[in-house]
Amino acid sequence: MVPTTPQPRSKTAPGTPAISIVIPTRAQRAADGSASVVVACVTSIVKQSTYRDFEIIVVHDAGAEPDVLAALKKIAGASLSLVRFDGPFNFSRKMNHGVIQARGNFILSMNDDVEIISPDWIEQLRETIEPADVAMVGAMLYFANGTIQHAGHAHVGGLPTHIGIGEPRGSAGPDGDYLDVRERVGVTAACALIRRDAFERVGGFCELLPGNYNDVDLSLKLRSLGYRILWTPRAELYHFESVSRSPEISGYELNFLHDRWGSTLDVIDVSNAVVESRR
Repeated sequence: MVPTTPQPRSKTAPGTPAISIVIPTRAQRAADGSASVVVACVTSIVKQSTYRDFEIIVVHDAGAEPDVLAALKKIAGASLSLVRFDGPFNFSRKMNHGVIQARGNFILSMNDDVEIISPDWIEQLRETIEPADVAMVGAMLYFANGTIQHAGHAHVGGLPTHIGIGEPRGSAGPDGDYLDVRERVGVTAACALIRRDAFERVGGFCELLPGNYNDVDLSLKLRSLGYRILWTPRAELYHFESVSRSPEISGYELNFLHDRWGSTLDVIDVSNAVVESRR
């Protein structure tokens, strides 16, 4: 849970960033000695993003390598905050810890193994989250080979999954589903813009889900309070999924999700209506 009392944030205070990008990471080089994925991630944000009103909060393990932290400071400069995290891997706890340090009205959750494709990705997310009833917006993510990794969440037979997975980049999808802003039952926290007040209202990420389904749970908590969740294909990123950690899914996590949400997970998808089309 986020141990703070939410305060009104109708306007970002002068001198504070509008968006706080929170990136949990080990901040270590790969096992083969190659460059750290978080360095590549932050480099792509700083060098490619046309939107500049942000801060980057890197929540790193106690065992972070000094040269990795130094590289991050050199790349991001004054926009970077390094936050140490002690304890075993827990994505949810690291995200919540980062949000406590954040100053922005919007939280942009990011995995450390993503890289930017579209320079205006933040503008697209900001535009899509503009309606007051929209709490979270997700992006179009691709595997390294260019196929779709994420076009929103769906629940199939009670099992959360990604829409569009494995489809070629540029695919229209059923009824043009991959071409338009759509309402979804949820989106991945690998890249999601979230209203801070809504995030705090639902208690942030569930720390009992350390590795998987924490974004599914967050999405369902937000929707249970009447918020909408949208996905846009106009913010494009690569997601080198599970490069930095084990991709294994704990049976406990799936059981926990089913115990909490029950029949809600039997819903295949939300209305799937086109929210906006520019075709």
